[in-house]
Amino acid sequence: MQDATTHTVEEFQSFIKARGGSLPWVNVVRALVPLSLCDLAAAHLIKACGGEEVMKQTLGGTKWWQVRSTQGVEAEWVTAERARESPHRSQRQRRGKEAKQAPLRFFSSDDSLEDDEGARPNRGTEMDDTPCLLYIHGGGYYFGTVDGDRSALERYAEKIQGRVFAVDYRLAPQYPFPCAIQDVLAAYLYLIQPPVGASHRAINPKKIVIGGDSSGGGLALAVLQVIRDAGLPLPAGGVLVSPWCDLTHSFHSITTNTETDILPATGLSLHKPSPLWPPPSEEMTSQVHARLRMFANDVVHSHHGCERTASTFREKLRLSDGEDRSSTPQFQFYAENRLLRHPLVSPALGYLGGLPPLFFIAGNGEVLRDEIVYTAHRAAHPDKFPLSEDVKRFYPAFEGMKDKMRATAVHLQIYDDAAHILPNLFPFATPAKFCVRAIITFIRHVTHAPPKTVFLISPLVTTDSTSSGSFLVHPSVDSSSESGSDDPSVDVLPSGVGAKAQERYRIVASLSQATTRLRGRSAQIFRFGNEEVSRSRSRDDGQCSEGHASEPKEPSVVFAGAAAAYEHWPGDRMPMIRERVSTQGIVSPLEDEEDLPAFRLSSQLIGVIPESVLERYTAAKQTSDLRFASTIKGIEKARARNVEHASRDLAQRAAALRRYFRSAGGASVRSGDDGGVWRLAWALDADERPPPSSIVGRLDTEEALRFARATDRRWLLEFTAAADGGRQGLGPGLSSWKSAGAAAMMAILFTTKLQRSVQKEDVGVARGPTGRSVLY
Repeated sequence: MQDATTHTVEEFQSFIKARGGSLPWVNVVRALVPLSLCDLAAAHLIKACGGEEVMKQTLGGTKWWQVRSTQGVEAEWVTAERARESPHRSQRQRRGKEAKQAPLRFFSSDDSLEDDEGARPNRGTEMDDTPCLLYIHGGGYYFGTVDGDRSALERYAEKIQGRVFAVDYRLAPQYPFPCAIQDVLAAYLYLIQPPVGASHRAINPKKIVIGGDSSGGGLALAVLQVIRDAGLPLPAGGVLVSPWCDLTHSFHSITTNTETDILPATGLSLHKPSPLWPPPSEEMTSQVHARLRMFANDVVHSHHGCERTASTFREKLRLSDGEDRSSTPQFQFYAENRLLRHPLVSPALGYLGGLPPLFFIAGNGEVLRDEIVYTAHRAAHPDKFPLSEDVKRFYPAFEGMKDKMRATAVHLQIYDDAAHILPNLFPFATPAKFCVRAIITFIRHVTHAPPKTVFLISPLVTTDSTSSGSFLVHPSVDSSSESGSDDPSVDVLPSGVGAKAQERYRIVASLSQATTRLRGRSAQIFRFGNEEVSRSRSRDDGQCSEGHASEPKEPSVVFAGAAAAYEHWPGDRMPMIRERVSTQGIVSPLEDEEDLPAFRLSSQLIGVIPESVLERYTAAKQTSDLRFASTIKGIEKARARNVEHASRDLAQRAAALRRYFRSAGGASVRSGDDGGVWRLAWALDADERPPPSSIVGRLDTEEALRFARATDRRWLLEFTAAADGGRQGLGPGLSSWKSAGAAAMMAILFTTKLQRSVQKEDVGVARGPTGRSVLY
């Protein structure tokens, strides 16, 4: 991560996009969530945020964040075979097994399948009752792909004995908040309301768990709030691995845990400067927006309407809240500084009651530890954490919500000596293995999946807690009735295990039990960043309440991932499980709230960027600016050159696009029956104000130029296809196929001319329905 700061954001994003393979027993099939569901997700998001007027005031509009360069949201189905074969089996044994049981495979809607129902195993009833994990990758909202988390996804798919649906959402700074929320919400709708031709049946929401790591965990919390407030059916639960819950960095662990975490101490937004990042100045942003508005109105309406709209926009900008975006550099890739307190950006500031059961996982050494602990308690006890007035203004749905919502069932685990995203980045470590086991147990519990037959190396003995009731208390599990053994160190043995194998299992478990007892006799040291808190286990040393001697009691322990932990959870009497996990996977009760550093911060300071964080960021930025001084000098020149080049492109495309819109019957800014928003639809509305980093409102980067050309050409290509379909009787066509044909010819002439004029440019040529070459 530190080495990445010497490269531009564009270079880092390109590097991370490298695709990887999958294991032989894992099936990976790419899918595409269609634009129709993206439009539906946008409608639900607008509803949850309080309507169009609220979104225009807070987010700067309802159109700019719906623009995308693809035909939908890219995603992947990941699943393991029903029974993973041992690599030590002979080929004859494996062939016989494969002949008896074919592996389970997923198909996307793009696959060529036969009409036979058996050719679509994903549509069969055998998958309807299996868990489905909707996974959101991390990466600070600005990098990362599904391929980067491939190994973790394969592990989850295999262990839950179900399927994983991973989403490649749009990334900042090109697509800032709330673009990613719309994409993930569209993926959720794709699961519960599959479109015609989808490869899967509608999945019961009670079989879906939304999970994510780092920024993906924070995004999962935001999407769960939108699902709740839009009136959609809630999923079965949420798995939040090191979620980024507070983008204001207001908690102490941001500065105290920098030496024990993998994240850079100066944050994630410092990279080698480029035309993309940092964003352009307010002056250049206003000039570019005004030019785009002129172009959009000239294409769709008339030149006079264009001037009137642009002047109205400038007047509204002067009469706005008066906040100067250029006064403080943008602190995070994902959102402007004024939006960092939005509850969908920083869930730690929102109302988290009324959500499905949540599983929070934090490393004791990570910089996000305190905000994770605080957010977990805020979800479990929403009545103890009042909402601020500015948060309510951002999100009016919070008004009166406490009277309607209940507390959320929460399971919080803090892993000692662990850094950021323990199970994904450190899968080889012992606590990471226990963490994965805990995640799987949670998913199978909340989705009511059949109990998985497992063998526990460590004994399953529960802990008697004498604390304030914050730790879950259960009776010991008698495994002898299930496994046929009187040894409590063995839980449930796999069916078909022979006598010799059972004996080996008992020996290993007995040794593990002896080692655990030796560890339990010593005091345990738990660290909070730079401070240490020493705690000893409370036990009876042979004295009963009457003062008589009794048999010494062995310390009882419970290990992370034990299914017995959820025997009485969730429930009204115990809405929250609070646990600390040692490096050996041993679970102990978490300290009381007053002893946790997360609750030593005044409520007035939560959500406020600390001075120490700003000073550290400013000093690092000054050092970076000195290092790349020569690069910074050339950025403004490159931006001016790109704007000039884009202006010529706009003039060339104006005639063809103008004929397109007028032939389509007016100012239609949507394409076809599948939806999709024209990239400059926002420019027709004076209330639309895209953020400075948004690609839809920029002409000063090469990526913005490619984006504008590709989206406009795609519209012309679709228009040509619609016109050809109308003439050949292949579709409804447009209202007048003659005018459509004339406009289509103009589009062909325009694209051909542009193709000849643009040299040394990586541009592809697509074939229209009649075989004609169209620039795309």
